[in-house]
Amino acid sequence: MVYRTQDRGARRDFWRRVVGFHRISTPWYLLIFFIFPVVLAIGFLLYSVLGNPLPEFETLAQIASNPASLMGLVIIGIVGGALSEELGWRGFAMDMLHDRWPPLKSSLLIAPFWFGWHLPLFFMEGTTQSAWGIGTLSFWLFVVTIVPLSILFTWAYAQNRRSILAPILLHFAYNFTLSLVYPLPRTVNLLHTTGLLIAAAAVVLFADSRP
Repeated sequence: MVYRTQDRGARRDFWRRVVGFHRISTPWYLLIFFIFPVVLAIGFLLYSVLGNPLPEFETLAQIASNPASLMGLVIIGIVGGALSEELGWRGFAMDMLHDRWPPLKSSLLIAPFWFGWHLPLFFMEGTTQSAWGIGTLSFWLFVVTIVPLSILFTWAYAQNRRSILAPILLHFAYNFTLSLVYPLPRTVNLLHTTGLLIAAAAVVLFADSRP
């Protein structure tokens, strides 16, 4: 779509924003790689405080016994969601919406299309979404989570000079963090989603309070 709708200069600018590491400040790199581990760690902490035993963290145990498997998770995390999706959502789509609507409205507009992109996975055997099923608690938590993630990814895009790389890395950090502790107990999943909603709400309040 970029090559169909943009001139040569805009195409070059698109790819510069995909590979432009210099667009992202050091504080943002820290936020990108630590926000989701922190939110998830708080979820597990509250889960433990409520009297529940912590899970066995099977994926982490497998990585400990076979460190080379970590590279597979990294590749899947980048290609399987972050890169393949963010070139479209925060790259092409957000560029189109950015000049017409504010970031929050643009995020909310993208969210249902982003969910629709994932919907076929609920009907494909062997996927995580298929194991959850339609209409289950995990299904609705997934639906709800799309909204704060869309807000957070758009915030990364907007605060780093329309960087496409920033939401790519943030999307990767989200997928990678979850893959390390999958499967999540339902209570942790609920606390995790709540934490993301709180983080997104804080972003909106912060953005609205700025002059």
